Amino acid sequence: MGSILGFIRMKYGFWYSVLLHTTINGIITLGFALASQN
Repeated sequence: MGSILGFIRMKYGFWYSVLLHTTINGIITLGFALASQN
């Protein structure tokens, strides 16, 4: 399992990090939007 994840991270490291940052930014933006409504 770990070796497969390592292989994916080596091969698709760039897209993996881009997707991760996009997801985190989306969650933060959503959190701020919900917080400002209340």
